Amino acid sequence: GRTSGGILAEERLLELTAPEATFRFDDISEPPVLSLNRGFSAPVITKVDRGPDDLAFLSAHDDDPFARYEALQELMSNWLEHATTGPFGTPDAILDALRRTLDDQSLDAAFKAEAMLPPADTMMVERIGTLVDPMAVVAARRGLRRAILDGLGRERWHDLFTSLATDPEDLSPDAKGRRRLRAVALGYLFADPDEKAIAAAEILYDDAGNMTERMAALTALTDSAAPARERVLADFHDRFAADANVIDKWFTVQAMAEAGDPLARAEALMRREDYREETPNRFRALVGGFAANMSGFHRADGAGYRFLADRILGVDGTNPQTAARFVAPLGRWRLFEPQRGTLMRAELDRILATPGLSKDVREVATKSLG
Repeated sequence: GRTSGGILAEERLLELTAPEATFRFDDISEPPVLSLNRGFSAPVITKVDRGPDDLAFLSAHDDDPFARYEALQELMSNWLEHATTGPFGTPDAILDALRRTLDDQSLDAAFKAEAMLPPADTMMVERIGTLVDPMAVVAARRGLRRAILDGLGRERWHDLFTSLATDPEDLSPDAKGRRRLRAVALGYLFADPDEKAIAAAEILYDDAGNMTERMAALTALTDSAAPARERVLADFHDRFAADANVIDKWFTVQAMAEAGDPLARAEALMRREDYREETPNRFRALVGGFAANMSGFHRADGAGYRFLADRILGVDGTNPQTAARFVAPLGRWRLFEPQRGTLMRAELDRILATPGLSKDVREVATKSLG
């Protein structure tokens, strides 16, 4: 109910068996707001005429966690999509919904953590679907994160980060959720980090008693210009040099960082003695991480696309299955604006023109161009 915020009718399953159908709800006592796909009952895309007020209302009042999460994600997605083509504006409805989410004591920390995060860049590219300017998507996401930092208040994020400290050895669901929400709070502080945020991340890294908190601090500091950045990266590598899986994470964190020059950093990481292109997990950690880095991969000069194509060709001779998996980022060329789409397609053409190309890569690249 729009006025009461309470449930107005018994939950029911709506079965769609014809091109058109009408479902009638009787004895509705006040104007309603629809709560759809409750409990993730149907993995379908629905187009519903719901404005920011309805979405903010659902994100604050819906008693179904999935529907509540979806409403908040849709609210942020709508704002981000508009922000890629026009002025950002102040996301008042989003800020109100996030405040209500944080203040709601009935929600656990793990849910709050996921609900507070904006949709990923890749999801926004799929949503926009055509003539996407990837840098506009990046700018919109950064703008929203900064607006959320400022709108909810830097001190509130600091207080939230401090209040969520847990016993590092506590492996209960509640403790794990608190650590996840604490990492989200730190991430928002690093939307525009001040000295206090940087100091908090350093302390968290140095005092962390578990990998979750150490990785949260490392990720925040790596994607910044903080003086401690190089120190914690070196320390992390020294601590876990004997654990290949953990060092894979070390490569990925750097490959996905947007600060500085992501391509130059990826090329420098390739020259390390412990980077072995023929090792699938290490290749995936570095090259896959870079391909997911929107601002680095989609450079306007096409150098990010060339880097990926070179890496595909470099590993094709020893592991064609791994090489074929990484053609997919170039295969999305149709989604992007013509300049970048043309550059991506040119790299696919170059891959296909390479003598001795494996059947695996040839098949995927051909389908990508078809």
